[in-house]
Amino acid sequence: MIINKNLIIYLPGYKTDINVSNIVKNVASKLNYKFLKINYSDESGEFFFDIEKIINKVLLKINKTLEKHGFEKVILIGYSLGAAIAVEITTNNLFNKLILISVFDDRENLLKKRNIKITPRENISPIKKIKKIKIPIIFIHGNKDLSINIERSKKVFKKSNNKSIFFEINANHYFKQKSQKDRLYNYLLDQLQ
Repeated sequence: MIINKNLIIYLPGYKTDINVSNIVKNVASKLNYKFLKINYSDESGEFFFDIEKIINKVLLKINKTLEKHGFEKVILIGYSLGAAIAVEITTNNLFNKLILISVFDDRENLLKKRNIKITPRENISPIKKIKKIKIPIIFIHGNKDLSINIERSKKVFKKSNNKSIFFEINANHYFKQKSQKDRLYNYLLDQLQ
């Protein structure tokens, strides 16, 4: 087995998040890290709504990649829904560092505020699992995020380990403006060098 230097595994947000995905991919390229993005849709392109199915698919893909290739360091980055899934799977200790971009505390509670009901199969609660994670965790959240209020992310941060760092940046949820993209890019670059 050939040992590669480092791998960034990226778990995207709900359905689409082209801005954040491209930023993470560009950071990986700049640092000469391998990059793996894992989507949650099935073979037909349909989005999975069952969180357990998503987690199983993500873990299967990660395990296959790690078995096939060796890496000195594996960094897991999750954005929004992907950040919640990242918390869920990081308890498996496959990773050296976890970066959570725009994480929420509990999906059911978040969506209830929008008058959206979900089934228990669709819920995920990072606030319940974050205590089990022992590796360094970087939290990044935009202070203009109207989709996931920054206070939800801060609740999860407060329950996390003492190796955690929280970065509040001047950005919204989607990082559409060039200045917001640049800020996120620079924060990620600084934390991964």
